[in-house]
Amino acid sequence: MTFLAICAILKNEGRYVYEWLSYHHYIGVERFLLFDNGSTDDMAAVIRSWPRANCVTLVDWPHLPGQLSAYTQAVMAYRDFARWCAFIDGDEFLVAQSDLSVPDVLHYFDPICTGLYVHWLMFGSSGLRERQNGFVTQTFRRRARADFGPNTFGKTVVKMRHVTDVGIHLIRSDGCLINDAEDIIDQTKAGLHSTASHRYIALNHYYTKSLAEWNLRRSSGKADKSPDAPDYRRSSEEFNRHDVNDVEDNRAAEIMQRAAPRYWPPDQLLTSTPRG
Repeated sequence: MTFLAICAILKNEGRYVYEWLSYHHYIGVERFLLFDNGSTDDMAAVIRSWPRANCVTLVDWPHLPGQLSAYTQAVMAYRDFARWCAFIDGDEFLVAQSDLSVPDVLHYFDPICTGLYVHWLMFGSSGLRERQNGFVTQTFRRRARADFGPNTFGKTVVKMRHVTDVGIHLIRSDGCLINDAEDIIDQTKAGLHSTASHRYIALNHYYTKSLAEWNLRRSSGKADKSPDAPDYRRSSEEFNRHDVNDVEDNRAAEIMQRAAPRYWPPDQLLTSTPRG
């Protein structure tokens, strides 16, 4: 059985999905279960063009709101997809914080839990107003401090056969859910924990990107909200609240630098605008 997979619901991520797939495949993710939530861009074509496209199962999922129903479908129809599955978004990147790789961390925790809660590291705009050429992970290298309030949230990497219920942040299972400090995460709550831990693994969240990209993202709405919900579209206040750039963090950028030659033709790597 596949050891590690990712499940995600994506919409209009054609600009970014090639990098996101390449990065995660490079760090040890073997399969991807992706739900296309009504994309109108070239995302599906970009996925098909990715050199490891045989690792991707792409499901048409036009439902609104679509996130929880997609996750429910994943655990009902794809329970044997992988032993461990990370339920994350297209602007989130799993990043090892020590010499242990992400699969190494999961092997370490495998005997003692059925789910690992991975806390965010929230990245800001790095002061950029316009979209830049190149990779997200190399363009946005500045983030909030580890103790920034939103970093107490995160996402779940879970043993698929043990899932009992799904949420946006927290995927519940029939065993123990912990973070990488071995703190117990209360599965009766939505995923908020009192402190954030990034001992072995973090989830880089490129929440804002540049101001221009934020404004474009607002137009797509939220995957977990219906179009008539008052908070369906993100606000300028959300951008300002999360655009914190206190710390330079190059871990993901350095990983992407090593990964890129495996997935991009040499002529694209010589330009400033590789696909993604």
